[in-house]
Amino acid sequence: MSGKRGASKQTVLAWADLFDGAYADNACECVRDAVLAVAAGTSSAMAETLSRYLVEPLGVYIASKWKPGSRQTHVHAALELTEFAQGLVERFNAASPPFEPDDADVVTRELRRLWDRFRAEGASHYVYSLATSRVAIARRPRKAWTNEAGETLSAELLAGRYRVNGRHDKIEALVTEFGAAKSTISDMRKAADQLLKVR
Repeated sequence: MSGKRGASKQTVLAWADLFDGAYADNACECVRDAVLAVAAGTSSAMAETLSRYLVEPLGVYIASKWKPGSRQTHVHAALELTEFAQGLVERFNAASPPFEPDDADVVTRELRRLWDRFRAEGASHYVYSLATSRVAIARRPRKAWTNEAGETLSAELLAGRYRVNGRHDKIEALVTEFGAAKSTISDMRKAADQLLKVR
């Protein structure tokens, strides 16, 4: 993030970039420098920069993550950061001098606190969502491979065949019969061998 006017012409950052700690550090430093500059009577483009590179990406994040009727701490944290950033935009746009030199550290600390909370809550949400997704995938029923006779491929089925006919089948023949991958057939054959040893 930069206080230069040229930065406002760049593409709006994706909200994912707001989770970059180095980016947040640099942004807070830029805001601090801008507050000091404005307090000293120098003009700054920080209002436009904050809007484009913090407020707008946060708005995209909130719109994409918010779900009605649910308590979402990561969205609430994004809202708090947005409100504070929007307040800074309004102060930078004020006609009269909006800042005193002493405001620089106060503003930077609060911006950093809210930004850190947003990053922490957002990261927690991501980890929880990822874990939930993996559990859902793990709970899906495994694919069943059946032949034209309606038999389902399993270690027990192969072990039964081996007891009657011996172990004369070939992997390629079983792939054709059941439509399973060679690695799956190989694993089933090994499991069938183990069953025969146990019994």
